[in-house]
Amino acid sequence: MCARTLQSPQRAQQVKIRQGIVFGSFLVLAVLLIGGAVSLLRSDILNIAKLDVIGARSVNTEQISLEIEKFFDENASIFAHERSWVAFSSKGLADYLETTLPVVEDVSVERNGLGSITVTLNERQPYAQMCSVSGNALVVPCFHIDAQGVIFGQIAEQGSESPRASSTGFIKIEPAHIKVGFSDFVPSLPEDQKPQQFNPHIWEGITNTITTFDSYGLIIDSVLVVSSTTVRIDVGSFVIKAPLFGEFGPAKAAENVAALLIQKFNWHKGMPLPQLDYIDARYGNALFYRTIGGSSYEQSAESL
Repeated sequence: MCARTLQSPQRAQQVKIRQGIVFGSFLVLAVLLIGGAVSLLRSDILNIAKLDVIGARSVNTEQISLEIEKFFDENASIFAHERSWVAFSSKGLADYLETTLPVVEDVSVERNGLGSITVTLNERQPYAQMCSVSGNALVVPCFHIDAQGVIFGQIAEQGSESPRASSTGFIKIEPAHIKVGFSDFVPSLPEDQKPQQFNPHIWEGITNTITTFDSYGLIIDSVLVVSSTTVRIDVGSFVIKAPLFGEFGPAKAAENVAALLIQKFNWHKGMPLPQLDYIDARYGNALFYRTIGGSSYEQSAESL
């Protein structure tokens, strides 16, 4: 009995020693594994080696590569190589590219095999040119504006290069042919060329005007918003003044103008426009018009 009692503390001490050895071994192994992992992350073995770009038209792969380099420089980690394929945030990179490339509406970034990433772009599509106004004329500078009313880049003046839309290079976009001006709005962008949203209510009226007149074969060259309720429409051959909103807004105004041209000038969609100077469609179904060289306005029948 005494021998057994004396051996128990010895055995307990041996167990503690073994446990300490096991714990120490695991601790050393963990440190080695963590150190190895950090060394691997900090090496260039797992760097991004391949970049695929999908959906780019005006932005080239070189520009995107330069922006990615800047993203990694600004988000470097002490635990990983600054170009690590494993450690970077794909959402963070996508958000960064959306901010630094004004022509891009949205971006997705995916890891696509070891060391490879795919950047998919959805570029903004120019719908019209938003220009400055001088009197009744639309003048430079002009800016790209998409169908949602987002102004996203200045258009180069004739004979000059496109302004920088990104610090990485020049973005050249073919401008839409329709020009839009707003008498109380001078288009501009901040120095970093970040996109800005135009007044949504006014922009909806403008796009409705363009769409409805186009549906009747009256192709618009420019729209000048002369007040919060009235637009001056240039269809190439003559000018039309029409309401921007309301019961006799774009849809009814376009219908009435087309009816006038059909009834008075035997015009039909696809034919050259008649020799008119001006049509005033602001007063409901009663339109006032003037022919080229005419000295007075004539009134259409109110049964248009």
